[in-house]
Amino acid sequence: MIAAFQKAVQNRDGQAFAKLVAPQGLYLNLEDRNAVHLSLDEVRGFFDDRTPRNWGPDYGGGPDRMKNLATDIAALLKDDLLPKNVQIACNDNQDRLVDTSTLGEIELPGYTIDNFYSVMRPGEPGNELDWGAWGIGMVYWNDKPMIIALAHYVWTP
Repeated sequence: MIAAFQKAVQNRDGQAFAKLVAPQGLYLNLEDRNAVHLSLDEVRGFFDDRTPRNWGPDYGGGPDRMKNLATDIAALLKDDLLPKNVQIACNDNQDRLVDTSTLGEIELPGYTIDNFYSVMRPGEPGNELDWGAWGIGMVYWNDKPMIIALAHYVWTP
Protein backbone atom coordinates (compact mmCIF):
# COMPACT_ATOMS: atom_id res chain seq x y z
CA MET A 1 0.00 0.00 0.00
CA ILE A 2 2.83 2.41 0.79
CA ALA A 3 4.36 1.75 -2.64
CA ALA A 4 0.98 2.51 -4.25
CA PHE A 5 0.72 5.71 -2.20
CA GLN A 6 4.24 6.77 -3.19
CA LYS A 7 3.41 6.08 -6.84
CA ALA A 8 0.22 8.18 -6.60
CA VAL A 9 2.26 11.06 -5.13
CA GLN A 10 5.03 10.69 -7.71
CA ASN A 11 2.50 10.71 -10.56
CA ARG A 12 0.28 13.37 -8.93
CA ASP A 13 -2.61 10.94 -9.40
CA GLY A 14 -5.55 11.86 -7.20
CA GLN A 15 -7.70 9.01 -8.52
CA ALA A 16 -5.11 6.42 -7.44
CA PHE A 17 -4.67 8.23 -4.11
CA ALA A 18 -8.42 8.18 -3.43
CA LYS A 19 -8.56 4.41 -4.04
CA LEU A 20 -6.27 3.98 -1.02
CA VAL A 21 -8.35 6.18 1.30
CA ALA A 22 -11.09 4.86 3.59
CA PRO A 23 -14.72 5.74 2.78
CA GLN A 24 -14.75 8.16 5.74
CA GLY A 25 -12.28 10.37 3.88
CA LEU A 26 -8.85 11.54 4.92
CA TYR A 27 -7.77 13.41 8.05
CA LEU A 28 -4.61 15.38 7.33
CA ASN A 29 -2.44 17.56 9.53
CA LEU A 30 0.80 19.50 9.61
CA GLU A 31 2.69 19.29 12.90
CA ASP A 32 -0.06 20.75 15.06
CA ARG A 33 -2.42 17.89 15.96
CA ASN A 34 -5.39 19.69 14.38
CA ALA A 35 -6.68 17.73 11.44
CA VAL A 36 -8.26 18.97 8.23
CA HIS A 37 -10.84 16.51 6.90
CA LEU A 38 -10.96 15.80 3.17
CA SER A 39 -13.79 13.94 1.46
CA LEU A 40 -12.97 11.29 -1.14
CA ASP A 41 -13.88 13.82 -3.86
CA GLU A 42 -11.37 16.27 -2.38
CA VAL A 43 -8.72 13.53 -2.33
CA ARG A 44 -9.44 12.78 -6.00
CA GLY A 45 -8.73 16.44 -6.78
CA PHE A 46 -5.81 16.69 -4.33
CA PHE A 47 -3.07 17.49 -6.84
CA ASP A 48 -5.11 20.20 -8.57
CA ASP A 49 -6.69 21.81 -5.49
CA ARG A 50 -5.22 25.27 -4.90
CA THR A 51 -7.82 26.30 -2.32
CA PRO A 52 -6.04 27.95 0.64
CA ARG A 53 -6.76 26.03 3.85
CA ASN A 54 -5.99 27.06 7.39
CA TRP A 55 -3.55 24.56 8.93
CA GLY A 56 -3.24 26.43 12.22
CA PRO A 57 0.04 27.49 13.81
CA ASP A 58 3.19 25.40 13.59
CA TYR A 59 4.89 23.83 16.62
CA GLY A 60 6.27 27.19 17.71
CA GLY A 61 2.91 28.94 17.65
CA GLY A 62 2.65 32.13 15.68
CA PRO A 63 0.18 32.97 12.94
CA ASP A 64 -1.99 30.38 11.27
CA ARG A 65 -0.57 28.90 8.09
CA MET A 66 -2.57 29.10 4.86
CA LYS A 67 -1.49 26.35 2.46
CA ASN A 68 -3.05 24.50 -0.45
CA LEU A 69 -3.01 20.82 -1.34
CA ALA A 70 -1.72 21.02 -4.93
CA THR A 71 1.51 22.89 -4.27
CA ASP A 72 2.29 23.14 -0.56
CA ILE A 73 1.12 19.78 0.80
CA ALA A 74 2.00 17.83 -2.37
CA ALA A 75 5.56 19.22 -2.11
CA LEU A 76 5.87 17.97 1.49
CA LEU A 77 4.59 14.55 0.44
CA LYS A 78 7.09 14.44 -2.42
CA ASP A 79 10.02 15.62 -0.29
CA ASP A 80 9.46 13.16 2.56
CA LEU A 81 7.90 10.10 0.87
CA LEU A 82 9.85 9.73 -2.36
CA PRO A 83 13.59 9.78 -1.58
CA LYS A 84 15.20 6.38 -2.09
CA ASN A 85 16.58 6.36 1.47
CA VAL A 86 13.26 6.68 3.34
CA GLN A 87 12.88 4.51 6.40
CA ILE A 88 9.53 2.74 6.81
CA ALA A 89 8.33 1.39 10.14
CA CYS A 90 5.10 -0.26 11.26
CA ASN A 91 3.45 1.08 14.44
CA ASP A 92 6.54 3.13 15.26
CA ASN A 93 6.63 6.86 14.52
CA GLN A 94 10.49 6.75 14.53
CA ASP A 95 10.93 10.19 16.11
CA ARG A 96 11.91 8.92 19.58
CA LEU A 97 10.54 12.14 21.08
CA VAL A 98 7.13 10.87 22.23
CA ASP A 99 5.32 7.57 22.69
CA THR A 100 6.31 5.85 19.46
CA SER A 101 3.49 3.27 19.54
CA THR A 102 0.70 5.66 18.52
CA LEU A 103 0.48 8.25 15.83
CA GLY A 104 0.42 11.14 18.28
CA GLU A 105 0.90 13.92 15.74
CA ILE A 106 -2.80 13.89 14.87
CA GLU A 107 -5.88 13.85 17.08
CA LEU A 108 -9.20 12.51 15.90
CA PRO A 109 -12.12 12.86 18.34
CA GLY A 110 -12.62 9.59 20.21
CA TYR A 111 -10.06 7.68 18.17
CA THR A 112 -6.45 6.71 18.80
CA ILE A 113 -4.43 5.77 15.75
CA ASP A 114 -2.45 2.73 16.80
CA ASN A 115 -2.34 1.05 13.37
CA PHE A 116 -0.02 3.09 11.25
CA TYR A 117 3.16 3.26 9.25
CA SER A 118 5.73 6.00 9.39
CA VAL A 119 7.77 6.98 6.39
CA MET A 120 10.77 9.07 7.40
CA ARG A 121 13.24 10.94 5.26
CA PRO A 122 16.45 11.00 7.32
CA GLY A 123 18.55 14.14 7.58
CA GLU A 124 21.76 14.34 5.58
CA PRO A 125 25.04 13.45 7.32
CA GLY A 126 26.10 16.41 9.42
CA ASN A 127 22.52 17.66 9.50
CA GLU A 128 20.76 14.60 10.93
CA LEU A 129 18.05 16.62 12.68
CA ASP A 130 16.74 17.91 9.36
CA TRP A 131 14.41 14.95 8.89
CA GLY A 132 10.77 14.86 7.83
CA ALA A 133 8.17 12.15 8.24
CA TRP A 134 4.62 11.21 7.41
CA GLY A 135 2.54 9.01 9.65
CA ILE A 136 0.02 7.01 7.66
CA GLY A 137 -2.94 6.00 9.84
CA MET A 138 -4.72 2.85 8.76
CA VAL A 139 -8.17 1.34 9.20
CA TYR A 140 -9.56 -1.89 7.86
CA TRP A 141 -12.61 -1.63 5.63
CA ASN A 142 -14.09 -4.96 4.51
CA ASP A 143 -10.83 -6.61 5.60
CA LYS A 144 -8.80 -4.27 3.37
CA PRO A 145 -6.27 -1.85 4.88
CA MET A 146 -6.99 1.74 3.90
CA ILE A 147 -5.57 5.15 4.76
CA ILE A 148 -7.63 7.29 7.12
CA ALA A 149 -5.04 9.81 8.33
CA LEU A 150 -1.81 11.48 7.28
CA ALA A 151 0.28 13.37 9.80
CA HIS A 152 3.37 15.33 8.83
CA TYR A 153 5.99 15.87 11.50
CA VAL A 154 9.53 17.16 11.71
CA TRP A 155 12.14 17.78 14.36
CA THR A 156 11.79 21.16 16.00
CA PRO A 157 14.02 22.70 18.63
